[in-house]
Amino acid sequence: MSRSSTARKGKSQRRKVASSVSISQDKALEAAYEQLLVLQRQLAEQYATSVALRAQLEELEKLRPLVKKTQKLEKELKQWKAKARDLNNKLIDIKQSTSWRVTKPIRYLAHLGKGRSQS
Repeated sequence: MSRSSTARKGKSQRRKVASSVSISQDKALEAAYEQLLVLQRQLAEQYATSVALRAQLEELEKLRPLVKKTQKLEKELKQWKAKARDLNNKLIDIKQSTSWRVTKPIRYLAHLGKGRSQS
C-alpha cells in the first residue's frame, strides 16, 4: 500500500470515529435535554403547588382572629350556661321553700284579683 492510500484510510477511520463520537454525544445531549424538560415540568408543578399552598395559608391566617373570637365566645357561653344553671337551681330552691308553699294561697288570690280588675 502506498503512503497516500494509508493516509486516506487513516483519515476515513478518523472520520468514522469522529462521526461515531458525534452521534453518541448527540444522543447524550438529547437525553440530557429530555431530562431537563422533565425537571422543568416538575419544577413548574411544584411552583404551582407552592402558590396554591401559600394562598391557602393566607386564608387560614385570615381565620385566626375568628378562631380566637369563637373561643372567647364559647368561654362566655359556658359562663352564661353556668349562671343560668345557678339561677334555675335558686328558683327550684325558692319554689320548694316553706315560705313559698305557705304564701301560695295569697299569690292565687292576688292573681284572681288582677283578672277581675282587667275585665
